[in-house]
Parts: sequence; structure tokens; C-alpha cells
Amino acid sequence: MAGPSLVIRFGAGRITLALDDDTVSGLPACSHRDIAAGGDITPAELSALFSDLLREAVPMPNRVTVIHPVAWDDRHHTAMNRAAAAAGLIGPSFLIGPLAVAHSVATGLRRRRAAAVVTLSGPVAEVAVLVRTRNGFRILGQPSEVLVPHTPEGRRRVVGELLTTVSGAGLTAERLAGVFVVGDTEPGAPLAAEIQRTLGVPTSARRELENAAVDGALTAYPRKRRGVRRRTLVAAGAVIALVLAAVGGAGIRGSAEPAGPRFVTTAPPVPAIAPAPLVHVLDADAGTLTTLDTATGTSSPASPVPAGEADWFKLTPDGRTAVIGNVDGLTLVDTATRKVRSHVPLPGTTGSVIAGDGRTVYALVWPGPGEQATIVPVDVSSGSAGTPIVVGRQAGQLAGGRGGNLFVLEPAQRTAGDGVAGGARLDIVDVAAGSSKSVPLHASAREIALAPDGRVLFVAADRWLGPYDTVSGQLRAPIEMPGKIVSLVVAPGGRSVYVLCRVKPDASAPTVTSAPTVTSGPTVVSSGAGSAGTVAVAVDVASGRIRATIPLIGVGNAWRLSAAPDGKRVYVYGSTDVPVIGWIDATTDRAGPPIKVGAQPWEILHRADGSAAYVLTQVSERKSALVTVNAATGRAGRAFPLPPGPVVIATPG
Repeated sequence: MAGPSLVIRFGAGRITLALDDDTVSGLPACSHRDIAAGGDITPAELSALFSDLLREAVPMPNRVTVIHPVAWDDRHHTAMNRAAAAAGLIGPSFLIGPLAVAHSVATGLRRRRAAAVVTLSGPVAEVAVLVRTRNGFRILGQPSEVLVPHTPEGRRRVVGELLTTVSGAGLTAERLAGVFVVGDTEPGAPLAAEIQRTLGVPTSARRELENAAVDGALTAYPRKRRGVRRRTLVAAGAVIALVLAAVGGAGIRGSAEPAGPRFVTTAPPVPAIAPAPLVHVLDADAGTLTTLDTATGTSSPASPVPAGEADWFKLTPDGRTAVIGNVDGLTLVDTATRKVRSHVPLPGTTGSVIAGDGRTVYALVWPGPGEQATIVPVDVSSGSAGTPIVVGRQAGQLAGGRGGNLFVLEPAQRTAGDGVAGGARLDIVDVAAGSSKSVPLHASAREIALAPDGRVLFVAADRWLGPYDTVSGQLRAPIEMPGKIVSLVVAPGGRSVYVLCRVKPDASAPTVTSAPTVTSGPTVVSSGAGSAGTVAVAVDVASGRIRATIPLIGVGNAWRLSAAPDGKRVYVYGSTDVPVIGWIDATTDRAGPPIKVGAQPWEILHRADGSAAYVLTQVSERKSALVTVNAATGRAGRAFPLPPGPVVIATPG
């Protein structure tokens, strides 16, 4: 008689051990260990950890199945095989997360039909395209991962990566039977809506990623016992039931989800005599807006605003108007009275930029496939929408600054019908003239950041940073980073751009290499290899040269950057495995000691003079707090509890 089957899942900051034994309920016995075990773990570290996990398994399993991140490779498999052999076990079976999930959520797929699975776990989205076989599923093409998938820009990056993965599998979106979005604690409905609207493919959204992955692994590799029924983590048709949406994105957005995000943003006083320690708190689901005074700890009475989803929450530079945006349009709120001034219906809105003078909000609108994206100017005082400016073929990341120009990064896509891969594009929008033009970019272009004076726009593409001269309209020679670019931010003074990179343990960048550009560019001097983990790179804007590579110790899997308004500090945050934020002294380009903030740092915003940072921490899915950090001393101060519910914040426009 065969022994039990053990499933070990390496998730974001947590390892799950599920032992499928003869229990009364017929369900696996699950235990967890909170530990950092992401894609950057070395094979040696993994071998020791895996041996420890096997010692915890009682009784000793007959079969071991490992669910691991897409980023792991043969070295990690070898390390676990050796650890299993030392424990007297046959080598484990390996499944990447999306493949395990497919065995749970996509079993109704007909044979030879293809589908895509997108998993959301912590700060990472993993994407895979699979085809149904007689015995299970087979991966098509190369699975991939995307960082920062929980913001509007992050969702667009996930969609772009999905299109690239589908193209790499030799398919077009039209050949997909469906897309399955499965999240851990993150809301997957907004991403599912954007995928369905972009690809025109039925897309489902659901939670319970851990259950789906473990259940799928037990389905893929069942116990060798005749007559034993397949064990599942939950009853069929209950919590993990899959509802495949065949309607538009609005239908998906209406699917069952926990209370949506709450948005927080700082506000300078009106009139601005000195920077006031005020924070506006928007609960979009409950439909309330309050103002928190961090000096006294008091909050204003909650004021009603239209309840519903909110993808972003920004303030005009003078702090007088709050802009709430979602796929249906914009809502303008007077922050002094906390009353709605006007609602601007713009179906298909994906992002917005507030003009420097605060008089106009520019909304990026894309109704869907087959339609052109447009920029719609909205007058802040009256709420009236102006004449749309045609931009490009799809939505993307929107950036704006001085000089009257806006920039839209369109991710690479697969051109429907002709089988030709469409590269990424940079759309330059002249709002004064009401016209736009496009510049081709490398297919891996995923993020842009504009210098404060608007003269240089930086484009991140894999491990390359490409400066675009907005005055001459020329792409300069790209700069090679020591690892894949995770995030970037231009310091307010415009002297430096800081780039956050993920460096593999065996990273060994060549000294001179060819740049991945659409034109025949010159060779580029590399920054050289970095150590395992995360590093920040300081790039001089004027010369386009790397000034320093800054190791970041103790910040975990941080994936975001935020620059203080005075330009003195750059903060590193977003880690799901350590409750700290990192910081860089922008004068010396050196990292300071991490600052403990008590829980996962989800967002950072700043007091207008840069004297304090406000860190939004996520204690749990339903509990958040706002922690003040003194920029001069680097010490965390008072923590202000926020109303129950998941919280997301946005800095003022």
C-alpha cells in the first residue's frame, strides 16, 4: 500500500506543506512556515531548507511534489533531488505555479485547446500558456513573471507580458480558449477585466491560490492507490468554483470580491503656508472620504463620495481637488468641503496625469480591441471634457511633465491575423497641437519615468535603461544594468535616476555587449555583475553614465522606489518577507540601515517639504496602518490605525 503524498509549495514569503494521508475528511493536512523562499534563493540554501522540510513530514511520504516559482531552474531541481536522496526518497516531481493551478481550474478545457494561467502571489505575477493533453497539461513557450502587478501600470505590464508569452508560444490571442487569473490575497478582477478587454478572450478571476495550487498538484500526481477517490481541498462547486466570464470587463468587475482597496494621498494645506501633516483617506467601497492630521492624530468626519471601484486617487498640486479614477471615468472632489464637484463619464479610462498648473487632468482612454486609444483633457474647475487626441493602438503607461507633452508606453503585442509580433511603442502627445507621433521601442520595454524638467524620458527594457531625448526626439545609447529592472524613479532635482534591479546569484554580465535597440546603436559599457539579491543603480541624468551600484541589504524582496520631494532620500519598499523599508542617501549614493515599520510596507508618500515619509503598511488583508518616518533621523514614529479593509495609496499628482 502506497504511503502519503506530500506537496510542498514555495509561495510569497510562505511555504505550504500539504500531506495527503488517510484522514477522516479526505482532505490534505496542511501546515505552513513563514520564510523568504523566492526566485533568488541559492541552490545551496534551498538544499538545506528542503532537507529541513522533509524532516518535518510525518509520516514519511511516498511521493513528493514541489510547486515552485517560474524563476527556478535546473540548479534548484538538482539541489532538491540530492536532498531527497539523502532522506531516502525518490526525487520529487516539479511543477511551476501556473501549471499546478491549471490542474485545478482548467480541467474542463477540451483536449488540444490552449489557455493561459496568470497567478498573483505577493509582488509577482506569473504567466504561462498551456495546452490540454490526454493526461493533463503541457507548457507552450516560455513562462514568465512580472513584478508589481497590483497597480494600473502593473496590470498593463502583466497584459503586455501575457501577449509576449502567447506570441512566444506560437499562438495568437484568438486561439486561447480562456485566461484564468488566480490570486492569493490580491484582487484579481481588475486584472481579469483588463485582460478580457485587451485580448477579447473569456477571462475568470478568483482567489484561493494556495488551495488551487495544492489541489492541482494532487490531481497531477495522485497517490498510487487503487480505488481511492481524488482528494480536493474544498468541495466541488464551493469556494474554488470557477465562473468563466463570457461577457465584457464590466461583468468581471461585478464578480464576487472582498472589499476593494482604500486609497490614501497627501495634501498640502490651502493656502500652503507650511507643509501640513495631512493625509486624505478614501474608502472607495464604503464611499467615504476623511482627512487625517498626523500631527494630532485626529480625523475629520467621513464625507460621502460615490461608492465603487477606484483605480487611482490623486491630488492637484494646490491640494484643492482630488481626482478619483476608474474604468468608467473621473470623479473630481473638493478636498476642503470633501464634496463631489463633478463626475466625468469616460468609459475605458486606464490612467491619468494632472497638469503642472493643476488646471487640467489628461485621461488615457481605450474602449478595447479594434479601437484607438485617446487622450481626453478634462477641465478641473468645470469638469468638462475637451476634444480627444488620438494616441495609438492600445492603452499603456502614461507619463507627463513640463513642456506640454505627454508620453504613453504601449507594450509589445501580437498583431491579430498576420502572425507578426508587434513591438513596443512610445507615443509622444503634443497636447497644445492636439497631435501625436510614435517611436518604436524594444519588445521588452515595460516602464517609463520622466525627468522633472521633461527633457529626458527613461525607458526600462529587461536589464537596459534607454534615455529618450524629448527635445531632439532621439533615443540615446541604452545603459546596461547589473540585473533585470524592477522599478525606477527620477529624483526631484533631476540630477539622478535610481534603478532597482534584481540580480541572480550567478549574474555575470559581460563587460561590453550589444544593446537591444530597434536601431543599430553603439556598444554599451556594462555596469558589471552584482551580488545575489537586490541592488540600486544611480545613473547621472546629464551624462547618462552609471555613478554607483548600491547593494541593498536587509530589504527582502522589495520592488518599489519612492523619492522624497527634497531629493535627499530615495526609499526602497514593498517587501513581503521583512517589515522594513530601505533608504538611499542621494548625496552620497549609499544605503542606510533598514527602517522597521512593523508590517508589510505597501506604499510610501511624503510630506511636501520632505521632512517626513508616510508608510502605508498592510498588517493583514483587512488591517492596515499609516506609519510616520522622520526623514532626518530615519526612525519610525507613530502608527495610525486605518479602518478595516485592504489599503492602497497614491501620491499626489
